[in-house]
Amino acid sequence: MAENTIRKRLIRLSVLVCLISGILLASGVGAIFYVIQSAHDGIHEQMKLEAQEYRNRIYKQFDRDFQALSTLAAIFSLDQAFSLDPDDRMDWIAEANGEYNDFVSIAYFTSDGDGMINTFGTESNPDYPLSSCDETLQAMVQKSLSGEENISSFFISAITDTQLYAYSVPVWHDGAVIGALAATV
Repeated sequence: MAENTIRKRLIRLSVLVCLISGILLASGVGAIFYVIQSAHDGIHEQMKLEAQEYRNRIYKQFDRDFQALSTLAAIFSLDQAFSLDPDDRMDWIAEANGEYNDFVSIAYFTSDGDGMINTFGTESNPDYPLSSCDETLQAMVQKSLSGEENISSFFISAITDTQLYAYSVPVWHDGAVIGALAATV
């Protein structure tokens, strides 16, 4: 009889040990998953905050670039600048592109598609028609010739052979759009 009692006690003790071990194991696994999930959530939240900060910085840069280009367009539309001959306009564009901003290039296009462009670090081109531009840039300039400011998607520049995006703003004179000023970044 003593042997049966000992055997029953051992079985009960074994079951109890297994149960306690199972509970401890489940608790440990649960705690590990909780810690992993908490770390994941924390990293995810941090990434969202950083992405939001980068987004805000990009939008601020867009605003600054639009402001710079709009200021250049306003100056370009003044009577004194409007009456400049094309060579003087080209010099003015080249000077504005070289000293006062970080644009890769600045171009001016008239409503009939004639244009001039200055690409930083290269010689200016006073005869650069809109039709020679990338289709993305052409569409964007056409919108500006209709009075809209806009920004393009990325495109490969035929001049620099790099991936750029562009801004374009209308140039007004006496209440009418006389051209578009575009800049690439």
